[in-house]
Amino acid sequence: MATKAGREITPFHNYTDAQWAAIQQKMPRESPSWRDIRFELEQIGREFWGMRHQRLLRPSARDHEGLRRCIELIERFKSRPLKKALESAHRTMKAWDDLMVAWNSEAFQRTSDIHRQLLYDRIIRLWVGLGGRLGASLTGPTVRFLDAVLEPILGPEAPGLDGIRAIVRREQHRRKFWKEVANRRGEKQDPTVDDAD
Repeated sequence: MATKAGREITPFHNYTDAQWAAIQQKMPRESPSWRDIRFELEQIGREFWGMRHQRLLRPSARDHEGLRRCIELIERFKSRPLKKALESAHRTMKAWDDLMVAWNSEAFQRTSDIHRQLLYDRIIRLWVGLGGRLGASLTGPTVRFLDAVLEPILGPEAPGLDGIRAIVRREQHRRKFWKEVANRRGEKQDPTVDDAD
């Protein structure tokens, strides 16, 4: 699969035993369910590549315009039986239109990639769920764990340590914001955020 820069990237399917051993060493604590954790991380990586593949196969702008014309034509029909007969196709076309709008939205402009952000978010949630603290030190366990997990999934597109640190800092800021909102509402706070490096 080609990237924007023209480099060939092999979609991720699973970790090698050596990659998995490196990830295990960076886990926050011993876990009785290594197989489940490995499956979850591999599934997150496969789903990322599945979403990316679907987006790369998206119809052209010309096809999108044609789809919109078809939707408009169906919506102009006056015949109730005809509209009812085409209702399923109309719903499918509307869903495709919404999907194509999303694929061409700000979520994928310039350096933005909502699929990649979802990948980061899911892995961070798993890390925190395993008892990991959300610290952003370049030599700390969070950054080392994310580096070990992301490099096999993203290959040459994987962020470096500074990039991972920025990802963690964004997550810290997001959690701090929601923690403040919860405080104002008198709700329970999230103890997993490590404000220190």
